Amino acid sequence: MKFLFLLLSTFFAALAIAQTSKEPATTWTLEYKSDEGCLDYVDTSSIASHESYKKMWVMSSCDKPRASADPSSPPSSSEGRLFYFNCSEQTMMLAQTVRYADHFGRGAITDRLQYEVRPEAFAAAAPDTVAADWLRIVCSGTAGDP
Repeated sequence: MKFLFLLLSTFFAALAIAQTSKEPATTWTLEYKSDEGCLDYVDTSSIASHESYKKMWVMSSCDKPRASADPSSPPSSSEGRLFYFNCSEQTMMLAQTVRYADHFGRGAITDRLQYEVRPEAFAAAAPDTVAADWLRIVCSGTAGDP
């Protein structure tokens, strides 16, 4: 009985450590590393259809906190961004940004921005950029199709 208790205690302790790890969730895939010390991850499991668009979450996690464009907001070490994609026109737009105090979307939310999804807000991604890669990832398959 003591052995079973010890085994279960060890399992739950390991599970707690794994959940508080500084690494991104298993659905996040490293897509790009910037010169500024930021890593961009995509969550392909978040690809979903919404009306005639597809959407996907992207996470940027940086070595050092970055100042917000809004001087009243505190610096953030990571941000999640929700992009919408119009695959038929090969365009995209930023719909939401959530900034976090800590790495990989952890810690307090320091800022939250929401943008209205409207056709005129979509733009083409510049060729040979990480945004063009995101467009290809989202629009190349059936992920997110209803």
